[in-house]
Amino acid sequence: MFMTNKQIINLFKKFGQRCKEIRLQKKLTQEDMYSLGFSTRFYQRIEAGKPVHLQTVFKLAKAFKMPIVEFFKGL
Repeated sequence: MFMTNKQIINLFKKFGQRCKEIRLQKKLTQEDMYSLGFSTRFYQRIEAGKPVHLQTVFKLAKAFKMPIVEFFKGL
């Protein structure tokens, strides 16, 4: 079964919320994400729930030093 557009949009919003949770757990600011390879504005868009490429998910996992599966727990 395919996801509807609404479900996809909701998934990206939840993913953005999860990224924020992880960032806060690691005691990082959005500005700190610059030193991990993300422009502040780009990272803000991730947390706002804008669509991201799979490559960005891999980059986030590397930056946060955690398995990719952790980003999708509870989604």
